[in-house]
Amino acid sequence: MTDGNFSELIKLLSLTNIQIMDSHETVLQNLQINEGEQIQIRTEQGLNQEDPVIENKTIVFRPKYTFTFSLGGKNYFRAEYIIFVTFEAKDIKRFTELFADNELKTAFFSRQLNRTLWSILRGSVMDACNRHSVHPVPLPWVM
Repeated sequence: MTDGNFSELIKLLSLTNIQIMDSHETVLQNLQINEGEQIQIRTEQGLNQEDPVIENKTIVFRPKYTFTFSLGGKNYFRAEYIIFVTFEAKDIKRFTELFADNELKTAFFSRQLNRTLWSILRGSVMDACNRHSVHPVPLPWVM
């Protein structure tokens, strides 16, 4: 993979929609969190095996994100989200050729898709904490 290929791939795509398809939050246990205690956040990301779904010039991804919050090794809150993300491609044939490169595909998910979705996920997790009366903890910045 070259940066030129990555740049070409990004220029082929126009983001058309981001929508949370499914969300599920669970309070696993009620823990008292004291000032200064270190909360751990485990993040998992998965992609639907059928993704991307391509129809005409539309490309659909449905990544799943799971965040598990723990304190002292005890999980106390979990939030899961499946996000519907669509793009329109200027040249679907060229997109398909470029996306066949696994290294480029991995770079797309880590350098573009995750960064695009992260601010939405950060807000959703904070809202979920508030709705469930759980001590709100912001997700870390994406590096």
